[in-house]
Amino acid sequence: MKVLGAPISAIRQMFLCEAGFIGITGGVLGILVGIVITYLLGNLLAWLYWRWSGHRISL
Repeated sequence: MKVLGAPISAIRQMFLCEAGFIGITGGVLGILVGIVITYLLGNLLAWLYWRWSGHRISL
C-alpha cells in the first residue's frame, strides 16, 4: 500500500480493521463450535448412559 502512496495512518487503520474483523469472526465461530460440541457430547453421553443403565434421563 505504501507503494501506491497511501499514508501510514491509512495502512495502520486498514491493518487494525482487518485484525479486528478476523478476531471477532474467530471468536464467534469458536463460540458456535463450542455450543455444537457441547450439544453433541451431551446427547452422546445421555445415550451412552441410557444404553448401559437402561434408565432414561431428560435433557
